Amino acid sequence: KDVAHLIEAMDGYLCELAGAQIRDGLHILGKVPQDDSMVNMLQALTRLPNLDVPSLRQAISDMFGLNSDELLSNQGARLSDLPPMLARLADRPLATAGDAVETIDELAKHLLALLAEQQFDAQAIL
Repeated sequence: KDVAHLIEAMDGYLCELAGAQIRDGLHILGKVPQDDSMVNMLQALTRLPNLDVPSLRQAISDMFGLNSDELLSNQGARLSDLPPMLARLADRPLATAGDAVETIDELAKHLLALLAEQQFDAQAIL
């Protein structure tokens, strides 16, 4: 049982570490990010809430009936009740809360990439 708890804690820590990475370095002042760099920057900017506006991660979690704070607080925890739609959208089995967070982040990135393809045109989005 102690080993299982240790593995769960290690898995959660690795999930947190992966989520904290700066993937594209720092933005260069005066140069607008392009393509994937733009999408990655927008994902980083929308990862946290802004006053009364929830983060994109939280909004997607809410859409699936999940509590993003609970998922993030113990990412190594085994999932007991996974929303079927999230399981279908994942490209792999989801065993832990960290797996769910990773899939939610992938969905957020996909949404931002689709918006970028439309040049962030409000009419195309609606």
